[in-house]
Amino acid sequence: MCKHLIIVFILLIFILNNFTIENMDENSKKTILGNLIKKERKKLKLSQDKFSELIGIDPTNLSKIERGISFPSFATFCSLIEVLKIEPNYFLGFINFEKVEKNPKDLELLENLKTLPDDAKDKINELILILKTK
Repeated sequence: MCKHLIIVFILLIFILNNFTIENMDENSKKTILGNLIKKERKKLKLSQDKFSELIGIDPTNLSKIERGISFPSFATFCSLIEVLKIEPNYFLGFINFEKVEKNPKDLELLENLKTLPDDAKDKINELILILKTK
């Protein structure tokens, strides 16, 4: 398991640092990763203090990660995977390998939409259509 995590973590860091993602700077990558971590923490109904204790980092460091100020270390990444009980490649999901332009706000909206019931999605779609005609 640890060998698998090391490979995924190295791949994640390599991609985040080197892969050219159209119109996405390093801060945007950090923000998206931080939002993914925050979303998963909130699913577990954990405060930042409790979650940071579980993953073995200071609450200030967790806050920096969730706000997109810094990337997690390898040790923190392993702890995140373990505590959140998610697949390591979940963190690669926001990267578009076909180099199609993605706006971080669009990605954030898509992530939020995934959690809504269909009736709420229908209402949001109606609102979008109204806004597009203005």
